[in-house]
Amino acid sequence: MYNWFVANINRVNIPTKEIKEAEIKVGDKLEKREIKLLGSQLKQAVQERVKNNLRVLKVLKEKGYKVGRLKFKKAVSSITLKQYKVSFDIDFERNKVRIQGLGWFRVLGLHQVPQDCEIANAQLIKKPSGYYVYLTCYVKKEHFEREKVRDAVGIDFGVVNKLTLSNGLSIDFEVKESKRLKRLQKELARKKKKGSKNREKVLKKLQREYERLTNIRRDIHNKLLALFRRYGVVVYQDDDIKAWHEGW
Repeated sequence: MYNWFVANINRVNIPTKEIKEAEIKVGDKLEKREIKLLGSQLKQAVQERVKNNLRVLKVLKEKGYKVGRLKFKKAVSSITLKQYKVSFDIDFERNKVRIQGLGWFRVLGLHQVPQDCEIANAQLIKKPSGYYVYLTCYVKKEHFEREKVRDAVGIDFGVVNKLTLSNGLSIDFEVKESKRLKRLQKELARKKKKGSKNREKVLKKLQREYERLTNIRRDIHNKLLALFRRYGVVVYQDDDIKAWHEGW
């Protein structure tokens, strides 16, 4: 459907209720496919994404950048669920989420959602490890308040130890490439025939390993943020850390 909009930009002005089918390219021919699974709000989300991409290209062009046409996508890995109780719903007691047009699904992780929060919208996202629903919630400031460890702390950035605090605590949070990642990279390089099933299998394993390492880094950043929130004031010098690592 995204590519159907891109093929003819005038289609972004069509009311989504009137869109019942879309043409897709199969080989050298165009085939009409009925849109069965996308509800009205999910269609609007796809339509608005195309509009936003066109708006960004227009702004860049006005600033003097050389821009081309909006390109087709091989796949869309996320879709916005605009309205709670309409495009999606949550049953906290049964640990289930409903997606408009798709039905109910059992999920993990709903215990992470604060009970006193206000749910705004969500995103259905496809990752190498599976499908996820990312919730956007409004939470009261009191939810993040913690007992302060002390009034202030200073941070010194370094190369050997990434962070050294004024209280003597040293933190090194570098996540290096795993042995599995290097092995999969070599294995993928040997699978030279693009589109083959064996190459696709290795590629999916490689993507999952990249995602695992990214999750580890994100978890470290979240834990550091939680630590610094325990201090009343955090002081650091505004250094060009990237230049240090590049040897400038």
